Amino acid sequence: MGLESAGFFVAVINFFKGVAYAIANYFRRQHERAERDRTDKEELEDSYKTGNASKRYSVLDRIRRRKSK
Repeated sequence: MGLESAGFFVAVINFFKGVAYAIANYFRRQHERAERDRTDKEELEDSYKTGNASKRYSVLDRIRRRKSK
């Protein structure tokens, strides 16, 4: 009885560790996506201010590729 219940508790602990890891990954990806969007927006605004069309098109292409996934 003792070993079986210990195995059950280990399985429960591992399950909750997996759930916590999945939640942490979700929020990390959300943060990274927001950071990329913010960086792209800043680069796009900068390209309009400086008149750098090449940079503007590369940023727009990067945004378009990310949205199509």
